[in-house]
Amino acid sequence: MSSSPSSTKKEEFKQLPQAFKQLQFHASSKILRTATVLKELPSVLIPSNDRRVPFPPLVHYGYALRIERMDRLLEQKLCAEPGILDANPFGVLVHLRREVFNYRVNFQTVYLDGTDSMFFLSVRNNWEPAPETDLLEEVVKRLKDFLDLDEEPVWCLDARKSFWKKSLI
Repeated sequence: MSSSPSSTKKEEFKQLPQAFKQLQFHASSKILRTATVLKELPSVLIPSNDRRVPFPPLVHYGYALRIERMDRLLEQKLCAEPGILDANPFGVLVHLRREVFNYRVNFQTVYLDGTDSMFFLSVRNNWEPAPETDLLEEVVKRLKDFLDLDEEPVWCLDARKSFWKKSLI
């Protein structure tokens, strides 16, 4: 006897870390700050077309960095002026999108490791359809090269849209 999709989703929800289970208007910043990374995206965090099912929190896929490390990388790899990220974050983002990654990367703020201000380079999120696998793999490879990382990207909880809600409105 196999389990139904809804019972599977309920089990997945139970397995989520507490920070990923917060409800709109009842979210606790103390609990949200306990968010950890997810190596895989559980299907329960993918929005359903069924409007009776609550809408999941926004979760980003990419790499968390301390802002100081990103500043150093921009100086080393792009010969940018110190503090360029603070002075012109939009210009840096546009340059990274067009010249470095050839893809729509985004700067986000996520809950992670006891903070609500971790800098995050996101290549996708759970609210949008997944890009083609080949394209995503190529972008991740470029991102790993730029960031001098070996590890794979992770899923992190958005700092502003971090709770379940009844609908998008």
